[in-house]
Amino acid sequence: MPRKKRRQQKKIPEATGIEPHSSELVALGLGSNLGLSESNLAAAIQQIAYFLDRPGVGPLYKSKPIPESGQPDYLNTVLVGQPRLAADEMLSLAKKLEWEAGRRPSPRNAARILDVDLLLWGNQSIETPELTVPHPELRKRRFVLEPLAAIVPNQAVPPDGALVRDLLADLIDEQIVSRIAWTNNPL
Repeated sequence: MPRKKRRQQKKIPEATGIEPHSSELVALGLGSNLGLSESNLAAAIQQIAYFLDRPGVGPLYKSKPIPESGQPDYLNTVLVGQPRLAADEMLSLAKKLEWEAGRRPSPRNAARILDVDLLLWGNQSIETPELTVPHPELRKRRFVLEPLAAIVPNQAVPPDGALVRDLLADLIDEQIVSRIAWTNNPL
């Protein structure tokens, strides 16, 4: 009888603390336009979700790069949940996953194998040299607001508490984004 091959266990990043740091919802935006973009996103989602309670992933959206260029289209989504890491630890995890995926320092708006941004951290506003939350471009980006509104439309966004669904409805941005189906559910 042939032996079944054991599936290789995914390497999970080390956490400095595993106790919940917040009962509030956090949101991360993920994007990729190089390599196997959907696989890049799914791998990052699985590793980040390990550090979230009640994780949820948004729909997948395809969009042109901003500003328009000869780059391939992006695939974008969001991941939400209750964090088991502090904000600075989550940022370190995001940067580590980007590096492991092959992302290296590059000019602003360059093509990316993986881009992970902290969009929201509950109702908090965070301003440090390394991190600004809510993400400074959140209110301007349809490719972020569409998947976010699909899973947490009533989430308030600091500092004014505007709801995600209202930010999307009021968005003047004419960027075209297309919702596409995940090949496999990443969670």
